[in-house]
Amino acid sequence: MEPPFSPSRQADDRRPALWAISIVFPTLALASLCARFYTRAQILRNVGLDDMMVAAAMVLSFGVSATAIVQLLLGGLGRHSEFATPAMILAFAKSLYATILIYNAAQFATKISFLILYRRLFPDSIIKMLCDGGMAFLGLWFIAQQILSAISCESLMMIAPTYRGGCIANATVLLVNAVVNIATDFMIFLIPVQPVLNLRMSIRRKAQILLVFCLGLVACAISIVRLLEATKIKSAIDPLWDSAETTYWSIIELNVGILCACLSTLRPLIQKFAPGLLGSADNYSHKLPTIQTWTGASGTVSGDRGRDIHKDLEFGSTTELRADGGVSGKPGSSVGGDSFDGERGNEGFIGGSGKV
Repeated sequence: MEPPFSPSRQADDRRPALWAISIVFPTLALASLCARFYTRAQILRNVGLDDMMVAAAMVLSFGVSATAIVQLLLGGLGRHSEFATPAMILAFAKSLYATILIYNAAQFATKISFLILYRRLFPDSIIKMLCDGGMAFLGLWFIAQQILSAISCESLMMIAPTYRGGCIANATVLLVNAVVNIATDFMIFLIPVQPVLNLRMSIRRKAQILLVFCLGLVACAISIVRLLEATKIKSAIDPLWDSAETTYWSIIELNVGILCACLSTLRPLIQKFAPGLLGSADNYSHKLPTIQTWTGASGTVSGDRGRDIHKDLEFGSTTELRADGGVSGKPGSSVGGDSFDGERGNEGFIGGSGKV
């Protein structure tokens, strides 16, 4: 190990990578969010609560990147700790405190958006119960993790410098948060597997739908990498240097989660501008620009047939799936299991294409 204050350690710098990650990944996530809102607002003309939750997650993700940049500029993050002044250490601790709280909120918003989407797509009572239970658990856990983060040792030292009572190490809080986040990620992304397998369609189309849903497992893998990096902080003697990797994996994780949440809604956008990417069976769907509402609308397309065509736009050949019984053979079901009760049916989900 090189001695402190050596020239080579002074030359070590992780800040360029942090700068790049703090800008590139939020930009990509923002682009996918804009595409999602264009799809939902301009093509499907129905923005839902899940869209709002993803938008909230995006705002919070920008907050995480902003606090990371503060740590870079004022707190010495990405450099070896022996070169930091006491003022820099204090700035790092304060901005880290803010980063953790905002990160927790962003994770919560992203996970809730997935559960709201699943609840709308799948009418099965068990799926709805799982989603409702998942949202209740996530709400309680969000409150608990914010309290844990607020009373960690580092937080208490900033709030009450003279406090000498018991506290929880910040590294321990990070580890607990990471483990629970990974567990809930896997739970959320496994929920749609069984309903999709029960759909009456070809194996190829089932695989396409599952692939879209399981893109979220990429975020799970990144969460595991972040957890491994967080374990280094617990025994770190160089926190400013070692925390850099955890910080940029946190930024990557958040924004990949937002990307995954948005990609699953972009099928109508692809159908409109690049229908060939989805196969010949989908090519007709972008030619129906006059359809704006699906219940109570005037014109030639309305009622049940209007809703069927709307689902054809989003999923591909859903009318035929309905005739086959849809999810678990229940009449009135379709890809994703939307019940088409006149208030739903604007999902914009990326499914398969072609005939069943």
